[in-house]
Amino acid sequence: MKRTLVLFCSVVCVASQTEHPDGVACTEPLPEVDNAEPSLEYMKESYTEGSLLPFSCKLGYVSAGRTVFSCSKSKWVGVRQGKCIPRPCELPEDIPNGSYETVQGTDLVFGTVIKYSCNDGYRMVSRFETRVCMLAGWSGSLPVCEAVSCEPEDHPSLILHGLPEDDTPVVYGHKLQFACADSGMVLRGEQEVTCTSTGQWNHPFPKCEVVTCELGRTDPAVTLRGTAAHGDPVKYGETLHFTCAQEGMAISGEKQVTCTASGEWSAPFPKCEEITCARNDIHSSVRVQGLPSGNGPARLGTKLSFSCTYSGMVLRGKREVICLNSGRWSSTFPRCEVPGGSCGPPPQVRFADVISAWKPVYSNGELVQFKCQPYYILEGDKQKQCVNGEWTKTMRCREPCTVTQEDMDQRNIEFKVKREDLRYVPHNDRVTFVCKAGMRQTRDSVGFQRYCRDGHMRFPECS
Repeated sequence: MKRTLVLFCSVVCVASQTEHPDGVACTEPLPEVDNAEPSLEYMKESYTEGSLLPFSCKLGYVSAGRTVFSCSKSKWVGVRQGKCIPRPCELPEDIPNGSYETVQGTDLVFGTVIKYSCNDGYRMVSRFETRVCMLAGWSGSLPVCEAVSCEPEDHPSLILHGLPEDDTPVVYGHKLQFACADSGMVLRGEQEVTCTSTGQWNHPFPKCEVVTCELGRTDPAVTLRGTAAHGDPVKYGETLHFTCAQEGMAISGEKQVTCTASGEWSAPFPKCEEITCARNDIHSSVRVQGLPSGNGPARLGTKLSFSCTYSGMVLRGKREVICLNSGRWSSTFPRCEVPGGSCGPPPQVRFADVISAWKPVYSNGELVQFKCQPYYILEGDKQKQCVNGEWTKTMRCREPCTVTQEDMDQRNIEFKVKREDLRYVPHNDRVTFVCKAGMRQTRDSVGFQRYCRDGHMRFPECS
């Protein structure tokens, strides 16, 4: 530094002693230097041969070497070539829960602008978010980020779960769950909300509404009691009662249903159906009169008369029964017995055939063997025995399930393993289906692996 000052002084001193006595002036305009301007103390109206013109850095810049020009032969010639560089600022301070980035300029020097931002879950509470590198350092003061909080809404009918116990603010990321204060009300909306980084809830608060059940349509033959205005929603806890006004008809289903807390009825609405009595199993040794033609059930008031098919047998039970309002016969069906411990013909077993010799009378202890029809599965004993006039042992032939091409085409499915001959699936047997090409299983469909349960099988569906 001392050497530089000595050199500068020697240049100035020599120049001042050797100015041309004739005073020849520099005719060129003053030179231009980036981020600098001529020093004021050396500024003149005109410059003569040998005059020196030092430059000073503009405001906001600092010198990296002195810049000096000299008037020589009416032109300006650089004696020393320095630089003026932007004045630097110290590294900016960080702020809690936030950070900064440069938004104007590339280095942390005079004129550079930085901008602060807050982390997720925090927001700026200061008036200014930017700072500028000035002569004296960074402008302004450090911004402040405070935690974002969400204000819980006040709904008297709502129960809020998850609120801080010490009444501190509900901050970003906190969750609240809801329930209704009254069991007769139902929550409409989201069951959980979260405080977001904007200070808003991610969903509106739900509401509690009075639970109602839609009356819907009822069977025209059903008489309804329990609601003042048909078609209006029924409130939670109210009960509807059903009867059949027409004689010979009876309620099929529940006689009363209640509006539940879920807004659904406790049971489907019933229907009025004609009162009938089912055909009970009639032993082959019993002759019956009065049954309607075909296989349909007997209507209310139907009277049946019984007698024995074979001579020498005795009728045990009522000779007449009648179909009652309850849908039951007035008495159990009678049976025909052979006196002395013998038995009449064996009872029929549905879907089974007697494979031993058949006769009208069997001695005490005698056995009769049965066999299920093709594709039916025997469950229980395969034979019955006459014991003191009664046929003992139980058996049952479980039904197969039918699988047709039409069944599969309607549901866009096919067998996983191709079996063109498969039509019947025996009870408890399994079959696996897949979707046809280009199809996908529907949302509410059952699984692809299905079992036959006594003639019943639910098919999967694809679309």
